Amino acid sequence: MSNEYDEFNSWKTLVYADKCRAILDGTFQAPVVLHVYPTNLCNSNCHFCIMRGERTHQATLGRDVFERLMESANAMGIKSLHVSGGGEPTLFKHLDLVAGFKGFKVLSTNGALLTPEAASLFDRVRVSINAGTARVHEIVTGTQNFQKVVFNFWAAKKANPKVQMGLGFVVSDQNWEDIFNVCRLANELEADFIHVRPAYCADPEADKKIREIIEPAYHLCEAARKFSKARIFALSEKFDGCWNARKYTKCLATPLHAVVAATGELIVCQDVFIRFGDLSRQSLGEVWGGPEHKAAIEKIELGKCPRCVMVRPNEILQHVFRDNEIRMEML
Repeated sequence: MSNEYDEFNSWKTLVYADKCRAILDGTFQAPVVLHVYPTNLCNSNCHFCIMRGERTHQATLGRDVFERLMESANAMGIKSLHVSGGGEPTLFKHLDLVAGFKGFKVLSTNGALLTPEAASLFDRVRVSINAGTARVHEIVTGTQNFQKVVFNFWAAKKANPKVQMGLGFVVSDQNWEDIFNVCRLANELEADFIHVRPAYCADPEADKKIREIIEPAYHLCEAARKFSKARIFALSEKFDGCWNARKYTKCLATPLHAVVAATGELIVCQDVFIRFGDLSRQSLGEVWGGPEHKAAIEKIELGKCPRCVMVRPNEILQHVFRDNEIRMEML
């Protein structure tokens, strides 16, 4: 439901044809994206949080580990850095070190501790507000921080006009009727975008509720486009293969992005916590593409995967690059 050509279009994977071919040859080039969970500490308690298990570790990356990670990312030529959680990234005391990364920088935060200074470190900031009113925000997050989050967004936006700033809205059965309210709020805050996506629920009954409300919720998004000044991206692509049959037979795409957990280990993707490496004693470059990494990927079982954050890249790798079903020789 996003525009045909925008930053959420997964066909951008084709830009990295060299990396795709290298994956199929068994040699991993540098990932395009480095996704870092700097801390598992959190000041919110969202009922749909998929990181509850990870948060039990209460881990936080050390300053030296994070600093070396930025150096490795630059040396490898990684294109973008996405800092999120895990927990709440603004609780990480060394967030200023992202200034050392030379590529495109993204922050995903709940906004309760967001400052203009923190926002200025990034090119794009998404504040996961998940509600358009204080009442619904309290239900969803278990906090009374709504007004604080709204003010922090406004202050950061005004102080950093060059930073793309938007609101995140994870759709659940408890907040979906608040979509118009969050779109109106986005207008008041002069947000650049609104990112709407379904909550992931491992419990079958809870997941069933999400499936039932996602269509009417996205109809509200369509209606909101008539008055929203912010771009509305209403996406559920990551649930292809979770809510229906997968269109690929093996997970091939994870080497296109690196994910670093707050423990200092790498994980094969944002949703599958198969761990490898230890950045307290190894650099990212030393771990990447090595036997431990490849062994971790081989442990991925599609039937046990939840949603797939790399669903479209996986389809492209299989159908375009491996099987050449589109006949690349013909243009």
